[in-house]
Amino acid sequence: MSSTLYGTTATKAVLKNTADAKKVSTKGVKFPFANDNYLVNKSTGIELARSQIRQLLFTKPGERVMMPNYGIDLESYLFDQLDEDVLYDLRKKIAFNIDTYVPSVKIIRLEITETEDIKYSGLPGIRILLVVSLRDTGEIDQLEIEA
Repeated sequence: MSSTLYGTTATKAVLKNTADAKKVSTKGVKFPFANDNYLVNKSTGIELARSQIRQLLFTKPGERVMMPNYGIDLESYLFDQLDEDVLYDLRKKIAFNIDTYVPSVKIIRLEITETEDIKYSGLPGIRILLVVSLRDTGEIDQLEIEA
């Protein structure tokens, strides 16, 4: 197989290094950001994906610097009547944002239900069940988030 890189044919070593670079797992910052020693928490794999999804779900659009569309305003849905139109809108918003801002993850299942009582608050809320897989490893995980 021949590949051209800026007008010249790429060597086998360049092609091998490019293929090997795609196999490296993604590394990133874990949520919460710092640990007890005030050092940055790092994570990889499914743990990183969980962290990125939680950050995305609990961030309001406009809160993140230089990314005005990042986030989902879950709080605006808390006291709404969760009819089919609202659930469809929320599912679409979550799926679009995960696909846009967490591209390493593929959504397998997404369920949103209204809860009668969020733990320790006595208020109604939203329960989100996400089953996701990592695109590079195929590892599958389930997240259950209450808001």
